[in-house]
Amino acid sequence: MGGTNRKWKLLSVKLDSEDSLAFARMVEEGKIRPLVDSVYAFEDTLKAYERLMSKRATGKVIVKVDPALFKPSHLSDFLIFFIHRLPSHTSTTTISTPTTLERMLHPPKLAVATEYGNAASFWVEYPAGLIDLSRTAHLPKVALQDGETEQAQSVQDVPVPPLQPATQLDIPVDGDRVIRIAKKHSAIVIVDMQNYFLHPDIRDHPTGLACVIPLMNLVPALRAHGVKILWVNWGLTEHELTTIPPSLTRGFKKGGRGGFGSVLPGDFGRLLMRGEYNSELYGPLQALYEEGRREGTDVWIHKNRMSGLWGPQTALGLYLQEQGITTLFFAGVNADQCVLGTLVDAYSKGYDCIVVEDCVATTSPPGGLENVLYNASRSYGFVTDSSRITDAATCQK
Repeated sequence: MGGTNRKWKLLSVKLDSEDSLAFARMVEEGKIRPLVDSVYAFEDTLKAYERLMSKRATGKVIVKVDPALFKPSHLSDFLIFFIHRLPSHTSTTTISTPTTLERMLHPPKLAVATEYGNAASFWVEYPAGLIDLSRTAHLPKVALQDGETEQAQSVQDVPVPPLQPATQLDIPVDGDRVIRIAKKHSAIVIVDMQNYFLHPDIRDHPTGLACVIPLMNLVPALRAHGVKILWVNWGLTEHELTTIPPSLTRGFKKGGRGGFGSVLPGDFGRLLMRGEYNSELYGPLQALYEEGRREGTDVWIHKNRMSGLWGPQTALGLYLQEQGITTLFFAGVNADQCVLGTLVDAYSKGYDCIVVEDCVATTSPPGGLENVLYNASRSYGFVTDSSRITDAATCQK
């Protein structure tokens, strides 16, 4: 980036109802004046979206919502939803008040320490908000009359085990929680950050390109703590072209033409075949991988389906088992396709799943990315971002 050694920093702002109220008062008092490009009535929402996607908006694109549709609040006689110019991970307006959304996504902290799972694979969540994924310390057990044991019920006073910096890392996640991971049992799965999906000469994917800089900062931070870097990419062989199911083949054809193995324009080579330029990582990410490969921290893993874990013996699945990996961070494109497919299969197989929000993106219409993040936080595991991980990695060396 300009031939100089620079560190990029992203600002992450947590959803906080008190801050939102204070901000609203300053707007009402005229102390803060947002830069507004245009204002649309609710029935013209599609026109607002077209304006947003034109990339010519010079400020906020605002949609006024009919107050009859919502109960008026003390903030205003009506709700105004801002459609932001797209940053690295935002693609649509949010139709919910912060407090409601926060309650939906993030339940309150526990009153007592609680253990989940089984004897071999377990988490422990503490009232302070720490969720220990390292599988190193069970909660106390109490003996029963028949000789069996169960988790002690009065465990609200159980102290949180101290962090072991040599082997563990504490990372803040959404919902005012902190997860504790075992470094040597953790990996980041970076999906399909390839030329075919990102190169401007093939397609327009601005939100995917916006993931590059966060990954350039995140990968070295994780390497420094011994977390494995797994680049999971499409990479087909001639034999695999004869075994791909029809639904997948059809999905990659355009009007019945092209598809896997077809020749792309220019020097991009055959579509998603191993060793072709379109199958390489985009821009500086290829050099980042090569650096890690030489150092022994990065691994390239081919896949031949949307999910890298779709079968009982995929290359990714075998690697995770051989290395004893239990905790997975997820990044890449497209968030609601290949990333989600791998994420859901990992969740079903019992892996700890953490989505890195500013390192995932999609070309899908509004709602695609939001659905992934919502379910990642509510069901599959956790959501964080690259700045929180890199900050934790820097402070806990």
